[in-house]
Amino acid sequence: VTGNYQAVDGYHIYLGTGNDLDIVHDATDSWIKNSTGYLYLDSGTSACRIISDSSWANGKMAAFYRNGAVELYHDNVKKFETNADGTLTQGTIQVDGAEGGSAQIRIHADEGDDNADKWRFISNTDGTFELENYASGSYEANIKATGNGAVELYYDNVKKIETTADGVDVSGDISVGNLNVVTNTISSTDSNGNINLSPNGTGTVVINTDLDVDNVNINGNAITSTDTNGNIDI
Repeated sequence: VTGNYQAVDGYHIYLGTGNDLDIVHDATDSWIKNSTGYLYLDSGTSACRIISDSSWANGKMAAFYRNGAVELYHDNVKKFETNADGTLTQGTIQVDGAEGGSAQIRIHADEGDDNADKWRFISNTDGTFELENYASGSYEANIKATGNGAVELYYDNVKKIETTADGVDVSGDISVGNLNVVTNTISSTDSNGNINLSPNGTGTVVINTDLDVDNVNINGNAITSTDTNGNIDI
């Protein structure tokens, strides 16, 4: 065939013994249909571009570069591309859960071949947001946040710290430097066994409960001795 070939609306161009490739314009849309194997678009040693308005400058939609990037565009502005390290996205990424379901982003290190490699961010339907790990074979919370509410920190899926309207609630022991707070006992891990209480600035240290210091009991405004000889050493 030489020159142009024109098929009017609704007429097909078939290629292949069994009409495997079908090209048609139906008066509204254009179709390329392949019914056998794969449909390959081969740009050889060059690149492949998809455009609109007969213009790459003004109608960028997608580009596929040999041994290089794949680029996707929105309204002629590049929004997504692949690179040697992975992918690059420009703008906002939005993940929507199905109706009544959570939204998740899962991150797997080292091809995800070990449970400890797997983490996820999850937005739950109850308004909470969590960072979770899969180290034990099922997802467990590390951090949990509630809108207009608490932030919770977990150790091995057990809540240890929670913010409240009044401050912070802690479950278990607290160790700060050389100071241990265990249940109702304050003890020192300093090599000399010292516990130093000092105000911040020029204020005073206020203790609003009983204080036992070796053989000395400070109760309210009274100082009494619990030593067998009744001694108070200062």
